[in-house]
Amino acid sequence: MKSKGFTIIELLVTIAIIGIVATSASIGINHFIKYKEEKAMEQFKNELESNACLLVDLTKYNTEIITIDHKSLLECRGQNLCLISTDTLYKEGLIKENLYNPKNNEKVIEHGYIIKVTWTDGLKECQLQYE
Repeated sequence: MKSKGFTIIELLVTIAIIGIVATSASIGINHFIKYKEEKAMEQFKNELESNACLLVDLTKYNTEIITIDHKSLLECRGQNLCLISTDTLYKEGLIKENLYNPKNNEKVIEHGYIIKVTWTDGLKECQLQYE
């Protein structure tokens, strides 16, 4: 007598294979989402840092107050330290009003991030101070 259908072992093996495939897929998706979030945060950070570096390169700010501690660019260079706010970057048109932090979805100009610009042996470094 021929039976039509699957044995219990065939069903269990199929269910186990489906479980393994589903687990692998969910792990891959989670890694992809984390990777995309890290890339978005890196791009956000780079945008703020590069615009702060650009701001201190503009010679029109040699005597204007551009820092949160009320210094001009000449004073910053003399002390090898400049603290630039995102508010200043926005006012000068270097960042857009609708720029958001991808990590917490806060509007940048409402949060007030600070970018620290330092000079060491004539080399400038810009670093976002956050979190």
